[in-house]
Amino acid sequence: MKNCSRIVVCLAACAAAFVVQSVAFGATTNSVYNLDAITSFSVGKDKAAGTNAASVAFLSDGTCGVTIGTNDYTATYVASKSSVTVTLDPNSQAAYASNIVDFVLANVPAIPGLTCTVRKLTFSKISLKNGAPTKASASISTLLAAEINGKHRTKGLNLKAAFINWTLASGSNF
Repeated sequence: MKNCSRIVVCLAACAAAFVVQSVAFGATTNSVYNLDAITSFSVGKDKAAGTNAASVAFLSDGTCGVTIGTNDYTATYVASKSSVTVTLDPNSQAAYASNIVDFVLANVPAIPGLTCTVRKLTFSKISLKNGAPTKASASISTLLAAEINGKHRTKGLNLKAAFINWTLASGSNF
């Protein structure tokens, strides 16, 4: 009888562990949207714009996956009747900022030693119309710095990102 009770306790422990793991890994996909991500800026006469295909997958546990071009980011979200607030996790925030720096440096005149740093990155709420996302944006403040003629020069640069043309690929609207 002792052996039998040990088996029951072992099975109960295994079942409890399975339930905990099922909750942790049990997020289901609520909805997936395809959209366009357009980033632009201008410095004097120089203007640059980049468009990437993007997608967002909202999961039932309040997390979401964002793909812009070939870059993947993870985030959390909170939905209300009129909007969705998305917050990138710290690693994704840093990766997005790094991609912005690469975009800026690839699209400004080449100056030896030119650096770019992201000072502020702010995402708007995603606007909803009848539960469907319609638009969102991001404001990115950067600082360009370089030694020019022996003097340290800096220039602030503001970028705008628009997330438009939201199309439901699977699931349901909010």
